[in-house]
Amino acid sequence: MNSASIAGATGLVGAKLLFEQSIPRPALAWVRRPTPLPDGIQPVVSESIPAVDDTFWKSDVLFVALGTTIAKAGSQEAFEAVDLHLVLECARRAREAGCSTLALVSAMGADPDSRIFYNRVKGRAEQAVLELGFPRVAIARPSLLLGDRKEFRLGEWIARHAARPIRWAFPKPIRPVRDIEVAHALATTAFDKNWSGVRILSNRDMVA
Repeated sequence: MNSASIAGATGLVGAKLLFEQSIPRPALAWVRRPTPLPDGIQPVVSESIPAVDDTFWKSDVLFVALGTTIAKAGSQEAFEAVDLHLVLECARRAREAGCSTLALVSAMGADPDSRIFYNRVKGRAEQAVLELGFPRVAIARPSLLLGDRKEFRLGEWIARHAARPIRWAFPKPIRPVRDIEVAHALATTAFDKNWSGVRILSNRDMVA
């Protein structure tokens, strides 16, 4: 059985990976403060990124479900510090510790050459982790994520509540996708041993 670690365990997709039994136990979860976790999940409590020699990085599969918004971060630079630089540093530490599979939550439209800042940062993060030499990289590119966030984001709240009643009217490539659907698809792919290289999970691949 593969071992797993999760960076971003308290976010929408990260929490579903933990609480909906999407990943095998035991597993490690990086949390910034003491947090109740399901049985079989060992917390790695650290306000900053776990140390290079922490056992957190020695799992077979690293799930990276980190992400913020420009509004919450306070600036484009602060947003980039999380969604690009922190994501990359997590991937780098895991690869140097021998991790063979990276499972990354990105976003639909991720493109390092995009004129849209958000999509460009997501694309640069994808590009950077692919250069680290993981034998297997699974990247999920969801559309609008449906789920209950701990923090309130007005724009997303309006979009989610407007989209829920008519979700099925959207074509699958852009249909709002539930957090559990993304978690399930990413975990299923990450623990499937019948592939190598890079797997891109489009929104169509993840919606039920």
